[in-house]
Amino acid sequence: MLHVEHGECDIIWYIVKEEELFDQWNEKKKILQERAVNYNFKERQVWWCKIGKNLGSEEYGKGENFIRPVLVVKKFNKKFFLGIPLSTKIHTGSWYRVFNFQKREIVALLAQTRAFSVKRLDHILGEVTNNDYQTIVNSLINLIKFDPHQKTDRGDG
Repeated sequence: MLHVEHGECDIIWYIVKEEELFDQWNEKKKILQERAVNYNFKERQVWWCKIGKNLGSEEYGKGENFIRPVLVVKKFNKKFFLGIPLSTKIHTGSWYRVFNFQKREIVALLAQTRAFSVKRLDHILGEVTNNDYQTIVNSLINLIKFDPHQKTDRGDG
């Protein structure tokens, strides 16, 4: 008779569930790749974005479409942009910037900033104020600015 501890069952269930989510996301990603889109997006806009099921501590999308709000920080061209995933779960520290958006407190997940294809965009949510946009961009610049003498906030906790 096979004896499995409760904790081991939880780990096995988690691994199976994660594999299923990756498989679901990969199927959706194949469809996204074939999508022909021509969104007229611009900097300061917040879009629902299909960011997918990602690895480790990388931010991922929620629900069946793996979506999350993303702030367009820099439009490189009509097909490609730099974006910051957003969350309603408030964090503090140099890796985050809290701001108000549509009467809610939102946090920009600065350490999760990355390049996105326009094919991942779903629909627009709105636009952040000029002041909030500048504060977020300045926080991002300060986060990635290299200072060999500065003690870093590792965000391990």
